[in-house]
Amino acid sequence: MGRVEADKRQILSFLIDLKEQGLSVAGYGAPAKGNTLLNYCGVGCDFFDFTAISTPQAGPLPARQPHPIRSPEAIREQQPTWW
Repeated sequence: MGRVEADKRQILSFLIDLKEQGLSVAGYGAPAKGNTLLNYCGVGCDFFDFTAISTPQAGPLPARQPHPIRSPEAIREQQPTWW
C-alpha cells in the first residue's frame, strides 16, 4: 500500500474513532485543498457536527450531506473536541 492510501485510511480511522467515542468534530473554513482531501478520503458531513465559516462566500463546502453552518464563534461556544 502506498503512502497516500495509508494516510487516507489513517484519516478515516481517526474520524471514525472520534465519532464512535461520541466526541464532537467541527470543520473550520472551506478551503479547496481541505475539501479535496476530505472528498478523496470519502469523508462526508456526517463526520462533522457543524462547519464554522466567517462568510458564506468563503468557498464550497463538503456537499455529501446537509449540516449546520455556523459562525466562528460557535467553536468557542460549543467547544468541539476537534476542529
